This record gives sequence, structure tokens and C-alpha cells, in this order.
Amino acid sequence: MAARHMHTVSIVVTDTAGKAVRMAGTSVDITDRRIAEENQQTLLHELQTALAEVKTLRGWIRICANCKRVLNDAGTWEQFESYVHTHGGVDFSHGICPECAGKWAAEAG
Repeated sequence: MAARHMHTVSIVVTDTAGKAVRMAGTSVDITDRRIAEENQQTLLHELQTALAEVKTLRGWIRICANCKRVLNDAGTWEQFESYVHTHGGVDFSHGICPECAGKWAAEAG
């Protein structure tokens, strides 16, 4: 048999000397409500975790067509990677694509 969650409200009735003579009250099975609350807390935690991991860049990014630096909100130009890291919490790892590697090798002679 599975455990159940109960909500109980009761009072103790005493005589004139303060001695307990009887007890009265009610109990309600709140197992389903308790499970729903636990599920809600789990979903809330999962949502908070997901939101903490989501970063969104919005609006326009003004980027130089030549050097690819970005004009930031302070009016200065900064490296694209730095701008995106600051505004989106993204880290970068650099490499070179095959096309650029071929051009670089051809130019190097």
C-alpha cells in the first residue's frame, strides 16, 4: 500500500479542570495535491535552469564589413568575439576552414 499525505485539523476538548476529555477534527487526503506541487516545483526548477542557460542578442549588430569588429553601445569598436561574449555569454574556439586554409597556403608560397 502506498503512503498518503493527509492534512489534519483537530482540537482537544477539556473539562473545567483542564483535563483532556475528547478530541475532534477532520482529515483530508491531499496526496494528489502534494504530487502536483512537487511536479510544479520540478518544472519550475527545470525552466529556471533553461532560462539561465539561454542568452539572446537582440536588435542590430553594427559590424565593420572589412575588419569585422563591432560597434558597441559605448560607441567604440571591439572584436566580434568579445562583443558576443559580453552580450550573449558565448565563448569561442578558433580554427580555420578548408577554403581559408587553402588560400593561406597558396599565399604563403
